[in-house]
Amino acid sequence: MKHLSSLLLGLGLIFGLTSSVAAETWTIDSYSTSLSLGTDGVLSVKEDITANFSSDQHGIFRDIPFAYQDSARGNRYYMKFSDIAVTRNAASEPFEQETSSTTLRVRIGDADNTVRGSQLYGISYRAEGTVSEDETAQYLNWDSVGDQWAVPVENATTTITLPPSIPVSTVSGVCYVGIQGSTNGGGCTITQDPTNNALISQANTTITPGTSYTINLALPAGAVPVTAITENPYALSASARLSILVGSVIGGLGLFLVNFITWYNHGRDSKRLRSIAPVFASPKELRPAEFGALLRQGSSIADISATIIDFARRGLITIEQRASGVLIFKKKETVLAIASYPPAGSLLPYESYIRTNFIGSNIGDQSVYPTTDERMAQYAQEAQSLIMKSTVMQECIEASTPARWVHGATIVCGALLTIPAFIGLSEDVSLAWLPLLLVGIGLVVTGIVFFALSKRFTARGHELRYEALGYKLFMEKAETHRQKFLEDGQLYEQLIPYAVSIGIVSQLTKKLESMNVPTPQPVWFIGSDFSAGSLGQISSDVSTALSSSISSASSSGGGGAGSGGGGGGGGSW
Repeated sequence: MKHLSSLLLGLGLIFGLTSSVAAETWTIDSYSTSLSLGTDGVLSVKEDITANFSSDQHGIFRDIPFAYQDSARGNRYYMKFSDIAVTRNAASEPFEQETSSTTLRVRIGDADNTVRGSQLYGISYRAEGTVSEDETAQYLNWDSVGDQWAVPVENATTTITLPPSIPVSTVSGVCYVGIQGSTNGGGCTITQDPTNNALISQANTTITPGTSYTINLALPAGAVPVTAITENPYALSASARLSILVGSVIGGLGLFLVNFITWYNHGRDSKRLRSIAPVFASPKELRPAEFGALLRQGSSIADISATIIDFARRGLITIEQRASGVLIFKKKETVLAIASYPPAGSLLPYESYIRTNFIGSNIGDQSVYPTTDERMAQYAQEAQSLIMKSTVMQECIEASTPARWVHGATIVCGALLTIPAFIGLSEDVSLAWLPLLLVGIGLVVTGIVFFALSKRFTARGHELRYEALGYKLFMEKAETHRQKFLEDGQLYEQLIPYAVSIGIVSQLTKKLESMNVPTPQPVWFIGSDFSAGSLGQISSDVSTALSSSISSASSSGGGGAGSGGGGGGGGSW
């Protein structure tokens, strides 16, 4: 509950003031602050707030910051509050305490009862760590009225009583009214009261939301002991930190094992492959992109490159390689141009998408790669999605629904764990909540990985996979089948798109060269110095050009008001 309250408090502090003034049905008619500095350096605080409600309310809440930045001490320091007591109209009143990363909230009132009209609330507490010092003096800076109140504050006054050991004549004081850092002293007065060894201040104007009423006192050096609190007094205890660490590790490992066992028993494809024999003809039911996606159970940029090479082989486009620039500025470009219209119904949905968005629609349209077109990453993502949605892929690979429910739940659990972890880290600079955050992130990653892996082949998928593996084996062992290439002069050209899709095109073309297989220049290639290796180089260049274009597209894209303790603000509820 503490951390749920912290989340709600944090959200309230961020968003609560944007529209509160217009919606408030109450006022603060007076705000009297009494400060008494003890010889031990501890400050006793008493705030008397007269709230006037024009509608039924449960009470008010008071937000008191306990974390500050102070130039005299360095970075962050803290205050510690104790002996908190609350009254309403001089009688004891119920209240609850909540903490956020920097603020203590005192929520005053009863959720079962409401009040109306003028109510005098008294809030008293002791504050340690309020005095700072340097080599010449000590300083007590206090925001008697903070800038986070939801309504204007009228008739604000402050009385600071000093111990007998610090005569008021040895103390200098100033007051400010204004926004954070303002040094406008015209909005308030401060005078010495030698009789009571005190200073008395009064605001001469209304303290509006967003402005503060601040008292700055300079005390003699060594006047009181200075307590510098450098660790968050509201942070978790050592035992709580250990519990979080142990619980995070055990829970994280447990959920990882649950995901692994679920995937192993229900999510993976457990059917063993039978012996693979070479297949010499391309799979009739698998186009190059589907061939690669089936073998890896997922699509990649290589499938887009394979589809483009297959377009050229089918006479739909031409591929031209040309150089531009001179000397060290010389660069290679790959030009893809529409050569003919495809027969009606001959293109699959993903092929139509790739043709239109990566090349063009009409004869003569062309695209030059590399390109800086910022849409490339989006096009590639959609093309890969369409490949996986093709009829063949949908019939070959099925998702394991029971396993994915577990993995999806793990992602949700991990995401939910990061919320209290982030809140805890903001509250506790000792990083006690870091293990929970890491476990939360780890569970999200675990769920995503196993979710992606939880897919398996259907009966038809297994048969096509055997055929695809046989064709892959043929390409990998091409040197043992030289006669096949001599009998069919176009065989090497038919193999290239499939080799591109599984990343073995360079390996294949080197084997063709070593076998001295005749490799006439394809009619769709425009360039010079063609050889068997040229097809591999063309394919590699197309893939490189697409990858670089897609990667490029993905990446383009002291003193003054409000300077002391106290402060904060509050509202009604």
